[in-house]
Amino acid sequence: MGMRHDASTTLLVRALAVFIILIAATQLTTWWLVRSLSRDFDARAQRHLKVDVQRVRDRVKSTTVVISSTSLTCTSRRIAICHAHA
Repeated sequence: MGMRHDASTTLLVRALAVFIILIAATQLTTWWLVRSLSRDFDARAQRHLKVDVQRVRDRVKSTTVVISSTSLTCTSRRIAICHAHA
């Protein structure tokens, strides 16, 4: 009977050891990922910010071109109307 008890105890200890190793591996992986994300966050944020700022600048330039073009068209029409009535 002592032999059977020792075998089941050994099996239980091995199962618990594997379980603890899996928990430790999960904890280490989680810690590493969080550390990696927090370390790279600033660099990623800066890259995204640069892209967003450039997109806004491009939109402002394009809007400025449209407004200038519209303004020139309106001015030309106004001049043409003034000359037609003069």
